[in-house]
Amino acid sequence: MRIKNKVRGQGATEYLLMLAAVLVIVAVAIYYVTRTAGAPTVTANLTWGSTDNSVKLNVVSTSATIPAADWQYKIWKEGDSTPGSWTAGVADIAAGAQITLITGATPGFWHVTVMHKPTGNTYPSIAQSVG
Repeated sequence: MRIKNKVRGQGATEYLLMLAAVLVIVAVAIYYVTRTAGAPTVTANLTWGSTDNSVKLNVVSTSATIPAADWQYKIWKEGDSTPGSWTAGVADIAAGAQITLITGATPGFWHVTVMHKPTGNTYPSIAQSVG
């Protein structure tokens, strides 16, 4: 009789360990699903600031406001050898915002790429002639 009880106890322990493993896997899955929410959608274009010769990001619409600390951008003029380095966001991205990206620029065909830092999402580049 002692042998049967020992086998039964071992089986129950194995089931509890399997249940614990399943709970850990579910907890990890829930963590990753809730953490990887997508970046807000943004529709924008470039405009020219004639008073200070600036290139501005004109935000047409966005699904949520993106705080300045949560985005960065690269800006370069057509024909430049390198697209520049990432620069920290200077203002919140919100519908209707006009954000100055560079001053003292010359008119021409400019490119801007914006990245949402929390998700690592890089929005499609905006390429537009301004000035």
